[in-house]
Amino acid sequence: MIELIEWEDTTHSDEPWMCTEDAEALTPANMITVGKVVVEREGSVVIAGSWGDDGELGDVNCIPLTAIKSRSQLFVVE
Repeated sequence: MIELIEWEDTTHSDEPWMCTEDAEALTPANMITVGKVVVEREGSVVIAGSWGDDGELGDVNCIPLTAIKSRSQLFVVE
């Protein structure tokens, strides 16, 4: 199954030190991932952005279900 998943990811600063105001301004990153659902289990879904006929997977993400804002099934593949 190919899905579009909109989810929130953690963010951080590349700076080793920051002021309180900058830290308070941090917000989660809004992410969009499109790919083949590899497995869905209690608490998470694993999705691959690329896959081959030989079973090799690329750009694989394990997304916590609690981080998912929306999901849309695009189409089904074998």
